[in-house]
Amino acid sequence: MRALVYACTAWQYAACRVVGRLWSGVYWSAAGPARLTDVTPPPVRPGWCLVRVRQCGLCASDLHLIRLHFSLASAPLAMASRAGAPFILGHELVGVVEQAGADCLLPTGTRVISRSGGCRNCGNLEVAPCPSCRQGEYALCLRQGAPAPGHEPLRGGGFAPLYWEHAANLVPVLPALSDDQALLAEPLACALRAVLRLPGLETGQVLVIGAGLQGLGVLHWLTCLCPQVQAFALARHRHQAAFAHLFGAHQVLPDPLALERLAPHVGTTCVRGPGRNTMLLEGFDAVIDTVGTPQTIHRALRCIRPGGMLIVLGAHLFAGHLDYSPIWFRDVRVVGAFAHGVVFQKWRWPCFIPPVQRHSG
Repeated sequence: MRALVYACTAWQYAACRVVGRLWSGVYWSAAGPARLTDVTPPPVRPGWCLVRVRQCGLCASDLHLIRLHFSLASAPLAMASRAGAPFILGHELVGVVEQAGADCLLPTGTRVISRSGGCRNCGNLEVAPCPSCRQGEYALCLRQGAPAPGHEPLRGGGFAPLYWEHAANLVPVLPALSDDQALLAEPLACALRAVLRLPGLETGQVLVIGAGLQGLGVLHWLTCLCPQVQAFALARHRHQAAFAHLFGAHQVLPDPLALERLAPHVGTTCVRGPGRNTMLLEGFDAVIDTVGTPQTIHRALRCIRPGGMLIVLGAHLFAGHLDYSPIWFRDVRVVGAFAHGVVFQKWRWPCFIPPVQRHSG
């Protein structure tokens, strides 16, 4: 079968980055890191499933990988078991179990999504759960950098007709959900993880930076789980602003927006020091940054009230210059929100209504 296989050596990375300054098409050419390749699915082992892919979404992280928009010195690459090891792209997938190995609890024909995100964890490594996996934090598995098992030389992904994964990392899809809706489960789970980082916030003001898919997901979960919280959104494009209103934003403001213009919307004042040194006097109770660049984090830290929280959901895999003095000076808590996990919590039923239905009628 033909699959979109990703493989990038350090030399290839360096060459493409140099050529890419003159010709951006190099990343999509035969010299780039992703190419259609003939692959053979591995034999179905006990506990594993072979899934016929029906749809697979294109995540921004896939584009970052293809465009080599990352630094080789970034922390996630230190966790790679073998630099340049090939794998099939695509983790936002929905499919149907075509073959199920022995001792597999998912029968053939079950419609499923994957929760592994294309990463290794104790489930697909077939080892005893580490402390993180035991708590349901499979995205934070302590064995992420472990060597690939011999029976799976190529990590499966959704940009192929067939996807292989251990049944422990497959989640059955509710019959009421369409494939399009099920496709949104993974990004919505990431957004939910960020909202659950809020420390029992029942009232107050939260700023969401970015109104892409992750930002809209955050607004959806804030509306469901924290209905008394006023959610402000910074949106760069007109269509994003329209969706942000639809998904429950109290106010939608243009991005970027100077702190002087942001202050009146929050009911506070903007203090100014020498030059362009500005900061909101009180500010938001929390900021959820779905972009995660040094520029957005810099602004976020300066518009959070003393003792507030910054939740970083967006990924920026480059070293950057950041003034972290507000973390100390304003006693700001900074928390990351990577991928998703299992959470044991009492829910109100409306939060399970698929957003596509909930906000369309």
